[in-house]
Amino acid sequence: EILCQRIVVGGGEKIVKRRDMKSAVRTRDAIAKFIYSLLFDWIVQQLNLNMKAASYSEDDLKVCSIGVLDVFGFEQFDKNGFEQVLINYANEILLTLFTKEILIGESEIYKQEGLVLQEGDIPRVAGTQMQGNSCIELFIGRVMPGNRRMQPGLFTILDSQGRVPNPSDKKFLAEIQKNLKTSRGFILPHPSMMESQFIIRHYAANVTYTIGSFLEKNDDNLPAEIETLFCKSSHRIVSKFPELVTGIATRGKVKRKKKGASTKSKTSVAKKFTHQIDSLTETLESTACSYIRCIKPNIKLFNPQYSEELPTYGPPALQKTRKKKSMKQNKKISLISSLVKKPKDDRYFDEEYVSQQLKNLGVFDAVSVLKSGLPTRIPYPSIIKNFADIIQMDSIPFF
Repeated sequence: EILCQRIVVGGGEKIVKRRDMKSAVRTRDAIAKFIYSLLFDWIVQQLNLNMKAASYSEDDLKVCSIGVLDVFGFEQFDKNGFEQVLINYANEILLTLFTKEILIGESEIYKQEGLVLQEGDIPRVAGTQMQGNSCIELFIGRVMPGNRRMQPGLFTILDSQGRVPNPSDKKFLAEIQKNLKTSRGFILPHPSMMESQFIIRHYAANVTYTIGSFLEKNDDNLPAEIETLFCKSSHRIVSKFPELVTGIATRGKVKRKKKGASTKSKTSVAKKFTHQIDSLTETLESTACSYIRCIKPNIKLFNPQYSEELPTYGPPALQKTRKKKSMKQNKKISLISSLVKKPKDDRYFDEEYVSQQLKNLGVFDAVSVLKSGLPTRIPYPSIIKNFADIIQMDSIPFF
């Protein structure tokens, strides 16, 4: 019943309207995704409850806890869609945090320690702050200089286009080209591709996105009767979902629709995703992070020197480069080449692919900063404790 019809409230009356096939399919998919999300949260909640020591309160766990975050990886395929937009946006946010902590944080420590930094010791990397990062502002919007008006971002335009009569991806594309064409991070494609593609200048590379199901995938509107449906469920886990919905709404700062509210106040995947990323950002900024960068030696674990054809894995731009160059002509990275030897078995270390990953992850910039200072950090109290017998008393205040 909930899939075949919807209730519209107006003038104090409830009007039941039949759904067409397309609307019913969207509602089915939205409910399925919602149940999957709630089930995932329920599993995490049960794991935390069972692993929590009885003597610890919730506040204690917030202070005394260790979290592991599997960071989003930058994605660029032959055809990039809505999923790649979200993943690459998250990657931009997390990379900005990493850059801010390493580049800006380390330079401040060096200044406090009195280390003299030479020109070029700190790489000039754009977007070390959320505000002023042209790529991030392209997604979430920015305040226009001069008139102080707010320029809508890609996500805002996507949500607004989902509420207009007869929405379509082509209308969405025309709207972002109209509003974002002056943004530094937005690039118009070749005129022949203007009706199907747009390009965003990311930190790692320029990525071409192809429209198709953007509005459909972004639609996460649920029927107002969904909580009632859960409450009436005979399944012991599903019946607890309304409690989880309340917790998610509080943590994610997404206001729940009141019972009987108009369906015009729609939610969306992009809106929820940005709220989740904001919450994640707050958590990361309040903790002491240690970063582990994982690098793939190659995508296909085989040695291409035994193959007649050159490998075609990696971003399209890298594939074209390989077609023009032989393996012996590939540019060598002296630092990596000196440390790594190519094994004789099926494992193969692709220097070009690895160096691209290191660049995308900001590792080269981080190394440039760290080598400007001191590689070993020993707390001053430890030095005083271990070398108290030989340290002169009048020099201790300097520590």
